[in-house]
Amino acid sequence: MVAASSRRTTPFVIAMLLDDEDKDRAEYYRRLASVFAEKPSMERVLHLQETFGEEFTDTIEDIGRDFDRLFVGSTARLRPFESLYNYPLGDRPRVGGRAAQEVSTVYSSAGLTIDEEWQAVPDHLAAELLFMSYLIENGQREAEARFLDEHLLEWVPDFCDDLAREAETGFFRAVANLLKDLILSDSNGSEEE
Repeated sequence: MVAASSRRTTPFVIAMLLDDEDKDRAEYYRRLASVFAEKPSMERVLHLQETFGEEFTDTIEDIGRDFDRLFVGSTARLRPFESLYNYPLGDRPRVGGRAAQEVSTVYSSAGLTIDEEWQAVPDHLAAELLFMSYLIENGQREAEARFLDEHLLEWVPDFCDDLAREAETGFFRAVANLLKDLILSDSNGSEEE
């Protein structure tokens, strides 16, 4: 999804500086991003169960159908793009709107570029969650708090409410609750620092 254009500290040194809580948080963001990047495989579902201690009883076929119904094509019930939730007053929600331009700038300022093979718009939920993982893993606490406040908190809780309401599977209702809890928990943690 994103690639670092330059690094000052090696990944090994950064990993040594991260505490277990940060490593877990980065992994949570990465695992949740994978749910929205493409139709979840059985392996991804099992990884989520393991990571969050959740038990999903839906079949992989039901999860796949729900993914398609929720996110794929012109009849998708939900579109996981910040531009559709966070837009200026008087503007209209549209994919590739102001939020997409803003997050592209944020990614660039962090030294990242979107891989050309990755087809998603920069403000796609999967991209934003992976970016948070990157910020956490690289100890960029100020950038992490700013991105959380200026972007994720502006739309992800509302998106999660919509997802919980629209999902036909317990899997996606659980994912909505897990993601919303993670974002709000991180928000409370950044206010305490």
